[in-house]
Amino acid sequence: MSSIALVLGVWFGIIGLFLSYIAIRDNVLVRMALRNVMRRPLRAILIVTGLMLATAIISSSFTTGDSITYSIKRNATDDLRSVDEVIIVDDDSEVWEGVALPDEFSEDIFQQVGPKLEAATDIIDAVMPALLESTSVINLRSKQFEVEALLTGLDPSRAHGFDPLNDIDGNPVDLATLEPDELYIDVEGAQELGVRVGDTLGVAVRPGELEPLRVKSIIDGWYFKRANTKVVLMVSLSRAQELLGREGQLSAIGISNLGNSVNGVALTSQVLERFGDLPEIRDPGLEIFDLKRDIVDTANEVGSVFVSFFTTFGLFSIGVGLLLIFLIFTMLAAERKTEMGVSRAIGMERRHLVRLFGAEGAIYSLGSAVVGAIAGIGLGYLLVYGSGEIFTADPTEDFSLTPHVEFTSVLVAFLFGSIITFATVLVASWRISKLNIVRAIRDIPEPRLVRAGRATLVWGVIITLFGLFILYVGLDSAHLTAFGLGISLIPVGLSLVLRWKGVAQRWVLSGTGIILLAWWLLPPSVYNRIKEDWNQDFSIFFVSGALVVTGAVLLVVNNSSFVLGLFSNTIGKTKSFAPIVKSAVSYPMRYGFRTGLSLAMFAVVIFSVTVMSTILEGFNGLWEDQERLGGGFEVMGFAQSDLNPVVDLRAEVEANPDLDFVSRVNGEPSVGTFRTFYEADA
Repeated sequence: MSSIALVLGVWFGIIGLFLSYIAIRDNVLVRMALRNVMRRPLRAILIVTGLMLATAIISSSFTTGDSITYSIKRNATDDLRSVDEVIIVDDDSEVWEGVALPDEFSEDIFQQVGPKLEAATDIIDAVMPALLESTSVINLRSKQFEVEALLTGLDPSRAHGFDPLNDIDGNPVDLATLEPDELYIDVEGAQELGVRVGDTLGVAVRPGELEPLRVKSIIDGWYFKRANTKVVLMVSLSRAQELLGREGQLSAIGISNLGNSVNGVALTSQVLERFGDLPEIRDPGLEIFDLKRDIVDTANEVGSVFVSFFTTFGLFSIGVGLLLIFLIFTMLAAERKTEMGVSRAIGMERRHLVRLFGAEGAIYSLGSAVVGAIAGIGLGYLLVYGSGEIFTADPTEDFSLTPHVEFTSVLVAFLFGSIITFATVLVASWRISKLNIVRAIRDIPEPRLVRAGRATLVWGVIITLFGLFILYVGLDSAHLTAFGLGISLIPVGLSLVLRWKGVAQRWVLSGTGIILLAWWLLPPSVYNRIKEDWNQDFSIFFVSGALVVTGAVLLVVNNSSFVLGLFSNTIGKTKSFAPIVKSAVSYPMRYGFRTGLSLAMFAVVIFSVTVMSTILEGFNGLWEDQERLGGGFEVMGFAQSDLNPVVDLRAEVEANPDLDFVSRVNGEPSVGTFRTFYEADA
């Protein structure tokens, strides 16, 4: 994001230099532009409101992405606290080929690795061996039960190097002071079980066996916690090994980098580079897993996906905003056409008109960019608050969505909005400055050219060659969006060449519109015949939508006489509607360019709404197909741990009268088991 801000900042600086040049060289034009803005405040407000649309869409997209990224990162740092990496069993190690994958490893490995890690005081703050076990726990007083508990056995002599823990009264706690029949419990876990200090908890440590342990203190925090863990129980490492019957075994070695729980992850690369290939770690089939960085990277990816999703579909709104900008300044030029003609008659050159409208547009673009960035943040916050209700409404969901926006995101939204607005204004200013003085003073429409100039030929050749290049790149990389864009640009470029040759505009542009519509409305089977392994992303929605709308608008506008003639010869034949229809038809036929812009704006809005509705309905249909999603099963159960395994699921179902509702196939309960989602056993 910072690199994007730098690039946009350079372009913004170039625009600033251009405007400074105008202010120094032609300060009268700047004062005239400022006067035009100030003397019609209501119109200025309407223009700024219209121009801010693009900036608001971008700003709200960034705000949503920042909020999601921040929330995932915050949850990660809250759960892991100062733990940045963990040494665990490597699932992909060749050591475990052909043998059962263990959950623990020998404590002797820590005796070899621990001193080396602790000696790296320039990047590592602390190291701690741990034995972790998912378990179930019951409060014997309140009879409240929780199956998503985590028993953590930690080395008291090394716990001081991690985030210190205090009880709910703010007093520091020490694992070394625990008696064999005592434990600590975290605040959230105590609330889940209704625990008070002194309560006795029954902890499942072996199949069918509950170990009674007394709560010595309720702790504000923990050393280790897994996703979806509701209760964290803390004892010393030796006591956990004794309770679970795993003397001399560890399940993880936690590593805390220098720095706090947020910025310590920046040293993960150095830790992996220095210790990732240690024989003491690799040879026993272990690995240093960058746990926190992996979650942070996932947060960035998820945030980027949401930004891409919202921005891609927001591009339709941005496109509408750009068309609106163009239309606004075209209308402003039409309103002041006589004024511009008089200005040209008394000596103002065309470049002065461009500078005048450019300066006026710069004022509008800066104002709209500021308003749009602020409005976008507000819209993003509302969206995040609304989405956050989904998580807070589910009591089993620990994830919370918190509104957040980075300064860089706001800066990028402001710069991008102001730059694209100013660029559009500059193009519109250049176009409207091409006027005939006499026709402008008399407010006479410009005549249609029978044959375009040489510049049209040059642009036609450039666009055609560029289309061929994009076509080749898209075909070579199997990128369907680029391939389709290249095919679309070629007829556009050829139409300009044909206009230079003198072919009528109606036939040239109508043909281009038909080609665009025909290509982008083809069924996917046609694309697959050209190449089967196309790559697609979100960009296909915007590019295809924009070109479909462009093709339809070109076809309708260049045949407006035929389209509007239908109204005149049908409804217009009725006496009561005849004056209305004739008046309504006259303006679109007289000002084809403005009619095309207006038609394109409404078409893009309707197209984007239709596409979004179709996609949402598709997702609704997908999630409502419970039969397919469930694979024919209606209920799914998960084993919380291996402490009380179900050896024969069918026998358990047959023996339990409460499970008589389970359907039977050939006399056997219709149930299935799986170890992973990818290896099911029906």
